[in-house]
Amino acid sequence: MRVAGRPNALAGQNFQAKSPYPESWETSGESMSREKSATPVVFWGICDCKYDPKLPPKERVRVLELGDGRQSRFSSHGHKIKEKFESDYAFERHYITRPLLTENKRFTHDRFVQEGFAHLRPLTGSYERRYEQQLAKRIQQDLMVDTGDAVVLKLCNRTRGAGVVIAPVVHLDAALRRLLTPPAGESLDSILAMGEQQEDAMGRHCSDFEEQCLHWWSNECPVFIAEQRLRSQYVTAEEAPDLMLDGTLRVSFVLHQAADSSDGVGASVTPSWMEIPDEKCESFTISWLGGYWKLPRKSPVAESVPSAGAQSLEESLDDVRAQTVSSFSTAEKRTAPVEAAHLDEVCEALTPALPRLFQAGPLGMQALLGNTRK
Repeated sequence: MRVAGRPNALAGQNFQAKSPYPESWETSGESMSREKSATPVVFWGICDCKYDPKLPPKERVRVLELGDGRQSRFSSHGHKIKEKFESDYAFERHYITRPLLTENKRFTHDRFVQEGFAHLRPLTGSYERRYEQQLAKRIQQDLMVDTGDAVVLKLCNRTRGAGVVIAPVVHLDAALRRLLTPPAGESLDSILAMGEQQEDAMGRHCSDFEEQCLHWWSNECPVFIAEQRLRSQYVTAEEAPDLMLDGTLRVSFVLHQAADSSDGVGASVTPSWMEIPDEKCESFTISWLGGYWKLPRKSPVAESVPSAGAQSLEESLDDVRAQTVSSFSTAEKRTAPVEAAHLDEVCEALTPALPRLFQAGPLGMQALLGNTRK
């Protein structure tokens, strides 16, 4: 599908040439070479996915987000990934960052499509942050979403779940109206200031949806994206074995500079069902560090299709978010191990794609402008 939005849709974002990493990673030569025995890498990343082995092979893995490993949190079952990286790998002197690829969700989606890996992404559309009466209907049609399902609304340049709204189709118009028509002038300033004071003084006092509204109302990017709501296979947490949870599978990888792609070093095995262009990943090869499930707070198993008047808007959206979005932003961080065979299948599906996404040279303002003008 053709992505909507004006040519200058992302020009309002701030892309300063500034290192995104903590100073502790860069304050000495030791940060770039821990031990001579460590394997050199140019990038350490994460990939959050939906995965369901019961689906046809080409539909089992869907990438939600990419991220930089040094900015990511590896809770509970994810600790081993960080330990493995710190013990076995070290950054080369000339490493890469790719902040545009890992921090801008629209650009991430477009890169998957451009490189021939659209099958690894949910159906996605980009829309101007301006409310229109037919916007909800247009999104539902673009994403081919049924009335009883839901749509994931995301800000392009926010991470860690900030601004993510899971909107059942019956509430989609009301959610868009609220998110895209913020209070004006002093009213908005007072609401934003009050939200900050409440969070600083006493923790979160507003609903999840009200919190997401604050992210939307204070965001500078002129477009947002909408995605199909996808599900993973249900898994359980050790502390809640009776709850069937719709998790997100996080996998972590490192990229190496390929010395010579013609000799087959780092060559990947491409599943027979995957159709990609006959072009080798000449810049980078990939190794995998592991993976684990990130789990939401609530189970969707008893979920029923909501009616427009059964719950308030805030209650409905908060409930669906608690069933979908990983609990990393709450005091209760749930994780679970992933079966080895499932992890292998996800890594196999992503191995041909990730080096290609990162190989295209510096992804800066020129790449952004060229992308949005198409």
